[in-house]
Order: sequence, then structure tokens, then C-alpha cells
Amino acid sequence: MKALFSPREVERELQMLQRELSPAEARAALFNLVIFSREGLSNPSEEALAHLLGKRAARIIQIRNCRDSESTMSVTARCFPDSENRGVCFQEINIQNGRDNAGSAPGTWTPLLLRDIPVYFLWYDRLDGNREYIRLVRDQADKFIVDSRWNEKNGERAESVSAVLADELLAERQLVSDLAWKRGLPLRRITASLFDNGAGVENLYAISAVEIQAECENEAHLYGLWLSSRLDWHWLGRTNDPTERGHSVWHALDRTEAPIDVRFDVCEGEAEQSDRNTSVRFVLREGDPITVTGTPGGCADTIVPGREDERQLFLNPRVGELLLDEVDSMRTDRLYIDALTQYSRRHDATGPGGQVS
Repeated sequence: MKALFSPREVERELQMLQRELSPAEARAALFNLVIFSREGLSNPSEEALAHLLGKRAARIIQIRNCRDSESTMSVTARCFPDSENRGVCFQEINIQNGRDNAGSAPGTWTPLLLRDIPVYFLWYDRLDGNREYIRLVRDQADKFIVDSRWNEKNGERAESVSAVLADELLAERQLVSDLAWKRGLPLRRITASLFDNGAGVENLYAISAVEIQAECENEAHLYGLWLSSRLDWHWLGRTNDPTERGHSVWHALDRTEAPIDVRFDVCEGEAEQSDRNTSVRFVLREGDPITVTGTPGGCADTIVPGREDERQLFLNPRVGELLLDEVDSMRTDRLYIDALTQYSRRHDATGPGGQVS
């Protein structure tokens, strides 16, 4: 490791490394990706970068909080030839942010950003405990990417994650994406298909409860918020003890003010195969329920009363595919904004816990 040094030295060493790895002309970097993480908490950022390598050239700045007394910095490069034998390279700057906090100081790493190309933040650290730092650096990002599944695995509940994203980013008109939201797209598409004809539309307004079994509470929370925003429900928040793990109950009122419970129970499984462990059951006020059940092989069985049972494609995209889609897009999903707005309204009325008494 080298001590922190000047931007000019960093650029000189990066160019030298890139020429060694890619003697032919290298592709110009398309974006900056700043990855925030913490020592001792594993995250899938390296898996995601492995998927991007050879597909997109980029300047990567990794800022990892660690227990060392002083911050340090090193530089590396990785290149992969494209079809024209031109190097598609990552120029990587690795910062170990010690207890002096010199490494995470914006004055250390912002001069290392390549100008006139997008800046993406990929956040693999706690959200609720870093509000002040997020406020300090958010204006440097063109888009802020989080993965609330990771935050949940590291102790943050759905409501605290949603509160930070709504208050500190969306409220400031910051572009935000949550990889947990993107993982939920196949399930949302299947759900929409269950209610896409005359009888199905009527069923939309006969729902009394939604029962979700999935690996991730945050993804279930986002799914409930999505239903609430699309069906004009009034989201009231959690009704069970917020310290209870593996089980959640949220409450809403439909547009006739009839009560609806959204219940979540955890099902254990491999992160990249959690589609097969996912099920959703819509309880109707009259008649049999509507169900979606994930199956091995990337499919889901759907049962809708009055229709033939169907099997639909239900693939859980990998983290690298999700990140590639994010760095190719400079926008925030409008449906995601609408979903978080449901929580934000409830959060404004009840305070940070969002709990119904």
C-alpha cells in the first residue's frame, strides 16, 4: 500500500498500468463508479465488476472503511480485449479509509473522477448511520445505486432504508436505483398478468390480504408499496413488533377504506436462486385465492380462479446484470419513485418507525 498521493501521480501510474495491460489502443472510460463499502462486511461488488469487465470501460474508485489508524491508497488496472483487440479497461483506485477519515474525505477522491462522464455511486455500507456523509457527497453523483437486500442482511430494516432513500435522495431530486427493486421486476410482471382481464380487474378491488414468502423483507416491503401505489391504497405501515425478525405485517386501506394486511414471512435460500423460494397469495373477500409460486428451473406456477393454471418465466437476474443495466441508464424508475412516495407519506405522518399503534 502507498500513502495517499496527488491526483497527478495517480493518473500517471494508471496510464502506465493500462499501457502495460493493453498495448493496443484502449477504449475511453464511459463512466466513473465509486463503490462505498466497509471492512468485514462482504458484498457482491466484485462479482458485479467481473460481469462488467470487458463490456464497459470505467474509472473505478473503491472507498472501504477500515480499522487502520491512517488511510492509504493503491492503484490497479484490469483490461480485456474487445472484438477489435482494443482494451476495455477498469482503471481502479483503492482507498482504505482509516480512522483519520482522510480517505473518505471528498477532497481526496473527487479530484480523481474523470470529468464530463457520468458518476455512479454503488453503496454497500449502512444507510441510516451515514446520513450526514450521504448529504456531504450526494451532489457528486449523477445516480446513487443501493442494494437494500444487502442492507437487510447487515441489520437494516425495510423502513429505515426507505426513509433514508426517500428523505436524503429522492427528496433532493437525486437519481436513485435499488437493485432489490430491480430484482422484483419479474414478480411484478407476473402479478400484473394475473389481473389483466375483466374478471382480473374486478379481483384487484376485492383483495383483503397479501401473503408473501420470500428471502428478503426489503423486497417484500417494496412489493407492498408498489401494490399500494398502483391500486391507490393508503399505506399505514407496520403493525407487528419492528424488532421481530423473519415476519412482518403491514397495514393499508384500499380506496373504499377497507382494511388490507400485507404479510411477509422469510424463506431461506440462496440469494441468486431466491425466485424458486418466492410465493405470493392474494386473499380475496370472496372466492378462492390467487397464487404465484416459484419453482425450480426459473419458472412460477400461477393459479387464478376461473382461468387455466399457467407456468410463467420467473428468473432472478444476477447482480452483475443488474449493475450493467444501471450504468447504461441515467434515470430513476418512475414506478419506484411512486412506491417510495407511499412510504414517505406515511413516514411524514408517523415519524421514522412508520409503525401503526
